[in-house]
Amino acid sequence: MAKAYFYGNGLNIPEILLISPILVAENIEQTFFNEMIGGLSAVIRSKNFAKAYEEIARTLSCHFIDASKYAAPSLVDGIHMEAGEHKKLGQAIAQKVQQIFI
Repeated sequence: MAKAYFYGNGLNIPEILLISPILVAENIEQTFFNEMIGGLSAVIRSKNFAKAYEEIARTLSCHFIDASKYAAPSLVDGIHMEAGEHKKLGQAIAQKVQQIFI
């Protein structure tokens, strides 16, 4: 939708950065979220996130970053990030945004 919007004279289509999710932790079966997200099948599916998102980004001519290369889920719940992981991912995103606009 962002690429299809009419931006008018002198306005450019914005750059879009698509970010794939982090992986689901291997210990998901020992967490509260096990049944909610599908247990081990969620771990397997999450390993395909980056490839699928990257293909969508390529198809739509968007920029892409694989969050799982920079951050990992907490072993406490298997899906959310701890503060340090947010920081690492945030730094990677900031670097990517700088690359896009430089």
